[in-house]
Amino acid sequence: TALLLAQAALEGKVGLDDPIAKHLPADLALDPAVAAITLAQLASHTSGLPRLPDNLAPADPGDPYADYT
Repeated sequence: TALLLAQAALEGKVGLDDPIAKHLPADLALDPAVAAITLAQLASHTSGLPRLPDNLAPADPGDPYADYT
């Protein structure tokens, strides 16, 4: 994914310092702190977002997203 982001940045389609809100639907209600996360922060895993959703309680640890809605 980061390679695709790098290619898009080289082509001038996105900026690495673009906030994610710039590339998401305008009607999507985002917390301002989340909306300000940059594409570079997502690519480098420094966004501060949690690794897993806080409501993830898998029935099968071997396939944790099988029953996640």
